[in-house]
Parts: sequence; C-alpha cells; structure tokens
Amino acid sequence: MSAIDEDLTKMQRVATEMKAAALKLKDGSPMRAKLLQWAYDIHLSAEIVRNLAAAQTKDHEHERAGWLKIIARDARNE
Repeated sequence: MSAIDEDLTKMQRVATEMKAAALKLKDGSPMRAKLLQWAYDIHLSAEIVRNLAAAQTKDHEHERAGWLKIIARDARNE
C-alpha cells in the first residue's frame, strides 16, 4: 500500500469516526447535520482522489506501453 493510499485510508477512518460521533447526537441537531456532512465530504473526497490516482496510473501504463511499441517497431526497422 502506498503512502497516499495509507493517508486516504486514514481519512476515511476519521470520517467513519465522525459519522459515529454524529449519530450519537440528538436527531435534528445542527451539529449532527454538520458532522454528518463533513464525514460524507471527507469520505467522498478520499474516494475521488483514490480513483483519480488509479486512473492516472493506468494512463501512464498505457502511455508507456505505446512508447515501448514505437521503440520495438523502430528497432525492427533498423
């Protein structure tokens, strides 16, 4: 697991703890609503960053494969 992935996992753990704390508050409490929204935002943000990082890695792998094909083709043509 990469350092970024570990940090994102920690963020999601904090969000889960915030949600648990919020659910202990009285229904209709403004603080409960704020905590739940913040927890959701943190959790969602971590997922978005994780997905973007995975997509970027796939793009780099695809680009690298393309370059390797060009290099191999050029080597065959020499």
